[in-house]
Amino acid sequence: MASGGNRSICGLLIQDVIPVNDTAAFINDAVLAAVNAPLCVFAFLSNLVAIVAVIKTPSLHKPSTILLCGLALADCLTGVISQPLFIARRLMIHRARISCDYQLELYVLHRFFLRLFCFWSFANLTVMSFDRQYALSKPLQYRANVGNIDAVKKVAFAGVSVALFVVPTEFVLSSNPLVVPHVIFAVFFILAPIINYARMLISIRQHRNQVIDAVASNQQQAVILRREKKVAFDMFIVSIHNLLTATGPLILFKALESYTFHIYRYLFPWIISMTLMRASVNPIIYIWRDKELRNAMKSRLL
Repeated sequence: MASGGNRSICGLLIQDVIPVNDTAAFINDAVLAAVNAPLCVFAFLSNLVAIVAVIKTPSLHKPSTILLCGLALADCLTGVISQPLFIARRLMIHRARISCDYQLELYVLHRFFLRLFCFWSFANLTVMSFDRQYALSKPLQYRANVGNIDAVKKVAFAGVSVALFVVPTEFVLSSNPLVVPHVIFAVFFILAPIINYARMLISIRQHRNQVIDAVASNQQQAVILRREKKVAFDMFIVSIHNLLTATGPLILFKALESYTFHIYRYLFPWIISMTLMRASVNPIIYIWRDKELRNAMKSRLL
């Protein structure tokens, strides 16, 4: 199993061990479990319905929607695996001073799947940002060269790459498994989408006059440009939401850590919870922004 420094009871981190009879911490984790339990069910079912709707609706068989399914799959697995493990761990940790049964196993599994699905989500968002940048900068070439099979390959590549990266760093480089992934996460999975969306803005400005000309001379090109801009904006909303919920609370907490250290064990679980809640909010954004997907999901439920 993976192990880290500064271990205490049951091999857990010192900061994780809950004092005996800490009623406030127990109430905090009970509320945390009550909030996350329905959300994990919603995350699983809503993302599963979105995936099935895309598979069963031929008009949704488009590269951008298939890439969206990659993110939905990561969110679906977050709801059915990562969130339940998080709930179980927060409740089990109160027994750490009584029994060590399954404490370290739950800790390692929770950390592994949290990193796996979180990194997979951001890998999907990064792939989508490259895809959207290509679609906006060269819309006609994109339409001619990129097909559904290419999108499926990109989704598979993102998942396999993350798995090949997370598994060794979790179980092989176990002395300090979080350093290298965090560096890669910060440099690539955050900066790459930001850079790509900045390039999209430049492409949109460059195409503005072309769109005006296209309306008069080539109606098809004008329609393609408008559609690709809308899809890019929808993906931008999803990316911003994921970026803010995954990193914003943690950055704020670290900035105020010296002032909030005495309530660390109460605040930090909620920060992890917000990272997991992304899986429940993402499908709401899909439904809100994509009318065709919304109608397809309704037809599967009714």
